[in-house]
Amino acid sequence: MYIWDNKLCHSILKTKYMKNPLTRICLSIFLCVSIAFSNMLFAQTRPTGEQIEPILKSWKVSQRKLKDQLGLSTADFNTFTAFYSSTLDSDQYRYRQLAWQGILKMADVNVYLTKLQLGNTYFGGN
Repeated sequence: MYIWDNKLCHSILKTKYMKNPLTRICLSIFLCVSIAFSNMLFAQTRPTGEQIEPILKSWKVSQRKLKDQLGLSTADFNTFTAFYSSTLDSDQYRYRQLAWQGILKMADVNVYLTKLQLGNTYFGGN
């Protein structure tokens, strides 16, 4: 059942308080203002492109570091990434989601990527 079912809306609007035009106007103003301010507050919590860019770039940097840590040639690393492409793609998608939601901050990137690498199947993790 939806909260704003037609029967519920009609029952609220038929109450004695809602028959008063002043109450309807006040309720309308309250709803409009609350919706407007909730959007403004939500927009302030989302990171900007300038804040996200270094976080997203760090994914590529970590891939280069991983190649160096494993001591692989470019051809071998390309084979490695091709073999685990679905896992890497899902990891990158989750990484981008966390960044755009503002959950992943630049200070946490190295810790997150290290835990990601240690916990994945391509490193013998879970």
